[in-house]
Amino acid sequence: MGSKPNPLAVLNERKKALRRELEQICTTAESENRDLTAEEQGGYDTKKAEFDRIAKHLERRVETTPPNRMDELLASFVDDGPWPGESDEARERRLLGSSNCQLTKSSAAGQIGHRFKTLFPGVSLSTDGWSSRQEFLSTIHSGMSHPRLMAMTEGTGAGGGFLVPTQYAAEMLDAMMENSIVMPRARVYPMTTEKMKIAGFDSSTNTAGTLFGGIDAQWIGESDTGTATNPKVRKIELTAKKLALFTSSSNELAEDGLNLDSQLSTSMSEANSWFLDYAFLRGTGAGQPLGVLNDPALITVNKATVQDADSLVYENLCDMLGRLHPGCFDRAVWVANPTCIPELLQLSQPIGTGGVTVPVMRETDGGFSIFTKPILFTEKLPTLGDKGDIILADFSQYAVGLRREITLEKSMHIRFMQDEVVWRAITRIDGQGRWNKAFTPANGVTQSWVVALEART
Repeated sequence: MGSKPNPLAVLNERKKALRRELEQICTTAESENRDLTAEEQGGYDTKKAEFDRIAKHLERRVETTPPNRMDELLASFVDDGPWPGESDEARERRLLGSSNCQLTKSSAAGQIGHRFKTLFPGVSLSTDGWSSRQEFLSTIHSGMSHPRLMAMTEGTGAGGGFLVPTQYAAEMLDAMMENSIVMPRARVYPMTTEKMKIAGFDSSTNTAGTLFGGIDAQWIGESDTGTATNPKVRKIELTAKKLALFTSSSNELAEDGLNLDSQLSTSMSEANSWFLDYAFLRGTGAGQPLGVLNDPALITVNKATVQDADSLVYENLCDMLGRLHPGCFDRAVWVANPTCIPELLQLSQPIGTGGVTVPVMRETDGGFSIFTKPILFTEKLPTLGDKGDIILADFSQYAVGLRREITLEKSMHIRFMQDEVVWRAITRIDGQGRWNKAFTPANGVTQSWVVALEART
């Protein structure tokens, strides 16, 4: 009798097969220069869900395996050799099924929490021959023609600026993602054209006895004929919007190289993060992303029957959690303006007859949580008492379309009298929620991926 297959090795083989199938779906669409069809999108989502389940299972096995048995665990996996450009550490993470190991192909399904390299896997990170960012910036500042600048010009320097080398652009975009709230948790779609269409189901209600706008379940007997139904597919369109950032520096700083590289890069990256986060949270959608506080699926929870102005009570938080869609529980986070902190710190619940109180907002390892969900604080939301001063959201239901190019140019004229040069950096991006309205369950009140608290005046 043959030996029984190792179940972990079987799972690993299945994970590798799913990865190849997912890549093939994306490769086919990319080769034909089109988005995924509704059928392809459905197949991709199903396979990706299975891929994620297997990866999480394998990761849990790693976390519970004693160090002295790690070699035995690794030996249970069947390796197909390193992938192109893969380090030993990355290969080990891939074999173990770590959630840090992601698909190498960008896809129309979007990527969550990814860096530049995984969003744009076909783009080579290069300095384009520049020895440093300082040299690149100084050359632009000089206003002199340079072969490498000419090769990167979008139109002309005056009209579109100069493309930032991919190595430097990647560093700026990665820093932008790390320092913001929405983008690291959103579903990011790499855009290669100005517009991008994403397929999604019109799944706003289950009250009609169907799911996803038209998938029906029917109990049929032998030889009975079922009735075919068609799910409704809707189109989500992302259009690259232009965010222009302006900053100035003295001519002495630019000409003498007094840390211009560090100062300009840091200020641009931090400003990008701030303004994009603000747009993703509060944007109007007119020439800018549509923020979550203006999302058509937003549910606004009313204040308690008896509640002081500019206050937060336990009932507010309970009501908000009750309106979050159950499918969003795993990834949901609270986001609040810092002016809410004093109110949250004073909220507590009595436990038992002894009158012991338990704080509603708890601290663990320097981070805070409410009802086990992390809470993040940002000045970009309204202040205490205003609508949206605290929200509960699953940002994986927010779509961000990102162009990889960043352009940079300078002007000597705007602040000529101050002997300063003005720099302009342009990022092209868009964002909007993936739901067209709040969800109505078969039983109960409406639910959504984003819930806000109404004003308390």
